[in-house]
Amino acid sequence: MHENGLIVAIQSAVFKRNILYIGWSAGCNVATPSIITTNDMPVTNVVVMPSLRLFPIQINPHYIDSHISGHMGETRDDRIAEFCVINPHEIVIALREGSGLQIKDNELHYFSGKNEGFKIFQYNQHFPEQFDTKILKNGFLINV
Repeated sequence: MHENGLIVAIQSAVFKRNILYIGWSAGCNVATPSIITTNDMPVTNVVVMPSLRLFPIQINPHYIDSHISGHMGETRDDRIAEFCVINPHEIVIALREGSGLQIKDNELHYFSGKNEGFKIFQYNQHFPEQFDTKILKNGFLINV
């Protein structure tokens, strides 16, 4: 996107011409301030170029909070928590499969095809699983 000069073009289309942006998986990651919360998240020592910045908070799509039998590595919760320790000013929204966020008419909406909530990660903070975006909208975390 940077090499082809698409960042400003897409931002302009969305913000100035009200063109709808839909992104899932990597498309979700590039809509945030940077791509540092992909599932292969590079926690530190990485050159990270800005992304589209269409959404003001980092998102981790494909979030799984269950422990996979036989997996001997760290959990996704461990990885995101580690990221938050190294990046204490960042907030991460973890979205499970079949869920998403939508901004429509300056309102933020959450939906889930499985009736599962989303998780919020922030350094030295603990949030229960969320099913409503009020915690995000009331000025606590973001203003849409």
